[in-house]
Amino acid sequence: MSINKTVFTFFFSILFASLFTGSALASSEQKVNPKLLKQMELFKPRLQKVGQRVHAVIGYEYSNYSYIEGDDGVIVIDSGLFSGQAEKSIADYRRLVPDKPIAAIIYTHLHLDHTGGATGIMQGQNPDIPVYAPKGWERWVNASFSNLRPAMFRRVFMQMGMMLPHGEDGTVGNGLNPSPLVDGSSRLDFPPTIVVDQPLEVTIAGIRLQIVPQQGDIPEHQYVWLPDDQILFAGDIPLHATFPAVETVRFEADRDPRAHIDSLNKVLEFDPQYVVPGHGRVLIGRDEIREVTMVNRDVVEFLIDQVDRYYVNGYSADQIVDRLELPVRLQNHPELQPFYHRVEWMIKTMYLKRAGFVGESMDYITLTHSEEAKRLVPMLGGVVAVRNQAQSALDADDPRWAARLATFALEVS
Repeated sequence: MSINKTVFTFFFSILFASLFTGSALASSEQKVNPKLLKQMELFKPRLQKVGQRVHAVIGYEYSNYSYIEGDDGVIVIDSGLFSGQAEKSIADYRRLVPDKPIAAIIYTHLHLDHTGGATGIMQGQNPDIPVYAPKGWERWVNASFSNLRPAMFRRVFMQMGMMLPHGEDGTVGNGLNPSPLVDGSSRLDFPPTIVVDQPLEVTIAGIRLQIVPQQGDIPEHQYVWLPDDQILFAGDIPLHATFPAVETVRFEADRDPRAHIDSLNKVLEFDPQYVVPGHGRVLIGRDEIREVTMVNRDVVEFLIDQVDRYYVNGYSADQIVDRLELPVRLQNHPELQPFYHRVEWMIKTMYLKRAGFVGESMDYITLTHSEEAKRLVPMLGGVVAVRNQAQSALDADDPRWAARLATFALEVS
């Protein structure tokens, strides 16, 4: 008896993606994790006033960006992912600030979700404006558009459940911002014209600001600091209202947890009144900023210390996942909930960067996953029996085991 592989692949894909987006599957319907649903209330589309002259663009897009009103122009900090959503945000902003032209764009870094929407913002504007970016930005862009790009984006789509329908029957986001919704173009139509390789103080449209190179998710990253307003635009560092992505399942070789600690310490040095992160909610008030910054620093330091300790004592990645427990204070902290990344993903990637694929002696000679599946599926009663067991696991609200069984059946179907 055979099984329709296309149908089963779709079944597995929904299972797999639901795990990545924080969804829980019941027996006959998919339901968004209620904790995630509450988290996403933070990201209803709005222009959030920050201080006297900044509007943070929240919830329009997968990332945050900002408009700073100067004396005779507007400074744009990052620009979102898609031009269509950027057009909507700038149209809403023009109801508040109708006449001042765009005077400059500053990219905290060159991830596409922070640069792709500039075309929408710049509609009808003079394109001959300064565009600031950190030194080395070309390396990241070139890597993003290499022949490996399709594989990287496939992993991103799987991680974030981006093929699921939008809404409570699919995905509502991943705890950082709404899920990306394709709307218009997403291109680097406004590439950098000014490279920042050391701290730079500049005045644009009457606004005094500092651009400070500081590693975030990637080395080519910078902060933007408004000293007169005490506002820090932090880009992509671990201040995202979820468990910090010290590593990712996308395997970004340059991501460095120890550099994240340095970045968080730099936030404490600035001692800002407001922080506008690249994702997540705006942090307001020195006490809140200090608390969120320090708890993120604590959990990053804890992960580094514990993964290293287990690794040097001969534990495998899976054994570390089974044993490593966060302190209760960190487990329960509302800013450290695992919406965007699961803790075990980060443990496994941290381990991989230390040990490669070898966790124990059998890893040198183990069978491949497909070979194991060919031997296990008959032991479990065949493909149909494995499918039925996967459905039983799904009915029992155990989607992780259901998805694992599904992979075995797919390997031999």
